[in-house]
Amino acid sequence: LFYAFPRYGGLNQQFLYKGPSARVNGVKITDKDFNDILLRYWQQYGSFMTEEQMKVSTLEYLIEKELIKQEIEKRKISVSDQEVQDLLDEIKIYNQIDSEEEMEMLIYQTGAGDLKGLKKMIRDILAEQKLYTALGREANLEVTEEEMAASYEEMEVAHILIATSSNVTEEPLSDGEALKKAEEVYKKLQAGANFTDLAKEYSDDISNKDQGGRLGRAPIEYYKNAFVPEFVEAALKLEVGEYSAPVRTQFGYHLITLLDKKLAQGEQWEKEKEQIKGDLLANKFLSTKKREWIKEQRQKHAKIEILDPFLLGYHLVQEGKWAEATVAYEKALKDKRYKNNLNTFLALAEAYKETKDYQ
Repeated sequence: LFYAFPRYGGLNQQFLYKGPSARVNGVKITDKDFNDILLRYWQQYGSFMTEEQMKVSTLEYLIEKELIKQEIEKRKISVSDQEVQDLLDEIKIYNQIDSEEEMEMLIYQTGAGDLKGLKKMIRDILAEQKLYTALGREANLEVTEEEMAASYEEMEVAHILIATSSNVTEEPLSDGEALKKAEEVYKKLQAGANFTDLAKEYSDDISNKDQGGRLGRAPIEYYKNAFVPEFVEAALKLEVGEYSAPVRTQFGYHLITLLDKKLAQGEQWEKEKEQIKGDLLANKFLSTKKREWIKEQRQKHAKIEILDPFLLGYHLVQEGKWAEATVAYEKALKDKRYKNNLNTFLALAEAYKETKDYQ
């Protein structure tokens, strides 16, 4: 749910939108909110979306966000300061933010303005997550113990690779030569040599040798999907701090060390299970039910008024309501924002053609 949008300067002020655009259950969408999202669409999609498409996409996005915001308020969903701080700490760890300058860059990238704005953004994200969890439960979505464990379990691994594959290095060793070299490195480990130093000196995996062979912390399920079975099986047999004898894979011989491992067992697992279940319910609702829920809210429970006649016409065209679109575009011709815009005439001409109003 946490997206960072880089900000670009020098945008033509004529591109900025001047409303009104729409009301959702009586709440008016502000021009400030509209332009904030419109600029983000422009930055990401400006090279292959028309201005009208970007404005309509902005409007649809803001209507959806307002519906979600109103539902959160209706259910009195709250987020504590500690929950906000916990997620902020996770974001800082994930993005390896260690300095005030790096934190300022994150704030700039998100467009939050300052730390207070960033915390508000995080609070909104967490409230939305809680709403999806509640809606997931109401939709009778289920999360299995296996899914919860897969989401929780993770490990951190490093390795030294002596390659036998030309896919790894331009001058791979023969199987016998690679095994002999791997065994020599293994003996150095047994004699007390530092794994990180040996990885920097001997490993053929240039993508991580300078980091001491570290492959990073990731879900165990990810390792099972991304790495060959022999490698993962050997890593899972290790205790934290242990290293393996040479392990043969299609790439060569690996010496593996387990830096950390978190399994679905013990007091911490029991403490976090309910939160994990809630997160997974929210994710399932997002991927399977959210679109359906938004549609139902718009059709049965919400009053959506599109106040901009041109955007209303465009919206009606997408629904195939050409006669209604004609009325909207005729109104747009009397609006100072659109009356001198060629696209307004072209859109109305198309609507007349579709309704067979050739005269």
